[in-house]
Amino acid sequence: MLRRDLRVLGAIALICLALTACSLAADEGTLTVPTTPRSTGQSDQGSSEPGSVAREIAATATLSEDRATEPALPPADTEDAVAPEPPTTAPATTAAPDDAEMNEASGETSEGTATPTPWTPEPEEMPTVQRVEAGTSAPDFTLSDLNGALQSLSNYRGKAVMLNFWASWCGHCRSEIPALSAVYSEMRDAGFEIVAVSIGEQPAELSAFVQEQGMQFAVLADTQGVTVPLYQLSSVPTSFFLDREGVVSQVYGGAITADVLREVVSALLDE
Repeated sequence: MLRRDLRVLGAIALICLALTACSLAADEGTLTVPTTPRSTGQSDQGSSEPGSVAREIAATATLSEDRATEPALPPADTEDAVAPEPPTTAPATTAAPDDAEMNEASGETSEGTATPTPWTPEPEEMPTVQRVEAGTSAPDFTLSDLNGALQSLSNYRGKAVMLNFWASWCGHCRSEIPALSAVYSEMRDAGFEIVAVSIGEQPAELSAFVQEQGMQFAVLADTQGVTVPLYQLSSVPTSFFLDREGVVSQVYGGAITADVLREVVSALLDE
């Protein structure tokens, strides 16, 4: 009777221990069911002595506690696992300052070396070109005549001057040459002069044309076109009429007729 009771109690204890072991093994990922070894060839009634069940229960409890306290091992791999080295944190570094980064207050780089400031030339003031119109002084210039002699406009001070800009290839320029020649012949003794400036032509090219046309007045060759910006020329023929002081009296654009030219010159000579 006593043995049966002890066996019942032992069975209950084994069930409790099995449940506890299963709970612990589940936490470790392994299910272990403890079993009590039996002696081979002995029956259930005569296999154990009194107290043997208690010793088995105590031994099983001790084994379960030892398993519960063992650390969980990582699952084994098919290859030798190499434990990864702990990550190393590189020390923070500061980028070297760029030489182009200047200290606005001192004009030096962050390393303390001075960087020269590039020289910027002052903007050059362009000369103001005075618009040549009635009431303004005619800009002076010096050019070569067909003989290679230098002639300046200022050499004609004291005369009434027709400053005529033209070219031999210009049809309207050609058409007014007879009128210029006729009035010049009539009024040159009264103090009238014509200064005809050819734009962009060489003296050798002009000589034959001048002789062919019978031009008796002064012909100057502006081979470089220096008078074009000086007088703000936009077309030829263009004529400026100057009084005896070199002041512009009238500006005439296009081919002029003999009658108009005669009237303008007469007014200049009467001043």
